[in-house]
Amino acid sequence: FSGICINDDGAVTFEASTVTKKRGIWSNGSGPLLNRAITADVLVGTAAMNTFSDFRIMPSGESAFTTKVNGGGVTAANDVALLAEFDASSNSLVAYEGDAAADGMGATIRQFFEPAVSQSASTNYVIYPARLVTGGASTATTSNDTGIWFFDADAAAGSDLMVRESQSVDAIPSLTYGNISQRAVTGGSNQAYVFTSRLL
Repeated sequence: FSGICINDDGAVTFEASTVTKKRGIWSNGSGPLLNRAITADVLVGTAAMNTFSDFRIMPSGESAFTTKVNGGGVTAANDVALLAEFDASSNSLVAYEGDAAADGMGATIRQFFEPAVSQSASTNYVIYPARLVTGGASTATTSNDTGIWFFDADAAAGSDLMVRESQSVDAIPSLTYGNISQRAVTGGSNQAYVFTSRLL
C-alpha cells in the first residue's frame, strides 16, 4: 500500500502493488473494490501507465490521479498525465504534459502539482495547479508560468484557467498574484477552492 484517500461516505481510493510487482489504483467508490488503473494499461497510442501519484476520491466515489507513462513517443516533456473517472467505469484524460494550456499565452503544460476534486449536483470537477513551459513560441515567463486550472466533466471544451501568477486580484485590482501555491483545496461538494499566493 502507498497512501489512502477517503470521502465522506467512507469510500476509499489507494495505491498498491500486486504479487507481480505491478503498481495500481484501487477503489470501492462504486461499491465493490475494483482496480481503476494498473502498470502497463495503455493511455494513448503506445504510451502506457507506469507509476501513479496524487490520487484523490470524489464525493461521488470516482477517482482522480496522475500517472507517469512510458512507451513510443514519450519524452520528459510529455510523460505525465492527469486522469479521472467521471462515470465510475473508465478513466478520462483531464490533461497531459505537453498539452496546450487554456489561456496559457501559447504555452504548454510543463508540470502538474497536487490536484483536488469537487462535485456539484450535476457533475464532477478536477482542479489542478500546473506550471507552464516558458520560452520558444510561448509568451509565458517565470513570473507568470504557474496557475490553477479547472476541468468540468460535462464541458466539451476541456479545462479553464481559474487563476495565474501576475493576474490582478479581483477584490484588490491594484495587486497581482505572485507565487501561487502548488496545492489547491476544495470544499468537496461544491466548486469553492482555496489556495495561497504572495501578492505583489
